[in-house]
Amino acid sequence: RDLDAENGTAESITIQLNAEGKPESEGDSEHWAYDYSTSFSLNLRQGTFTLQPSSEPGAESALQTDLDIREDAEFNGGTVGRVTNNHGTISDGTFQREAYNWGTISDGIFQQPVDNRKTISGGSFQKPVNNYKTISGGTFEEAVEVYAASGNATIEGGTFEKSMALMNDGASIIISDGLFNGAVVDEGCRAPLSISGGLFTKAVDVSITDPSNLQITGGYFVNKPIVPEGSGPVPAGTKL
Repeated sequence: RDLDAENGTAESITIQLNAEGKPESEGDSEHWAYDYSTSFSLNLRQGTFTLQPSSEPGAESALQTDLDIREDAEFNGGTVGRVTNNHGTISDGTFQREAYNWGTISDGIFQQPVDNRKTISGGSFQKPVNNYKTISGGTFEEAVEVYAASGNATIEGGTFEKSMALMNDGASIIISDGLFNGAVVDEGCRAPLSISGGLFTKAVDVSITDPSNLQITGGYFVNKPIVPEGSGPVPAGTKL
């Protein structure tokens, strides 16, 4: 457990990039490291990091190596031109390639698909997102697919401009808040599905869900949800 990171006192470090978009040095190993012999990835280990591109004419503006953010590290500025693996925190930055999240994303611009295995609480997502755990904020411009298998998947907030597909097997999907401007559709829910809040401006189709696994206890629906035969009534006051 890193108390410095939790208390906001972690060291702030700027990593200078060369004209090729790679770190100018190999780092100090304790806070960050880059191996010139392999050039596989830039490893952020402890501290809060930003990237500084080279000022040379024609220099790359984005990091041209994969980025690996460890549990005690935070990335909060710069452009990443290769794949990002996050086990710590992303609080800002622009990501031009795929990102895989096992930590927290609280802000940033993501220009390619994102795979979320833990928490997204903010950010702008321009391509599809696969969510296996928690989304509590952010703007999602393309489709979101929600999977729940080894643990519950939850939607606690966010703005979703396109469709959301729901799929689970052995774990629950829980939607408690959010703005849904695309259709929300059950595409294979074999475990509990719960909707207790949110504003749904397009269709909500959960007609293939087992009625015994479906709970709709709240939320605001522009169109009446499509539910399976034998389901209980949608609570009064939930349809606009």
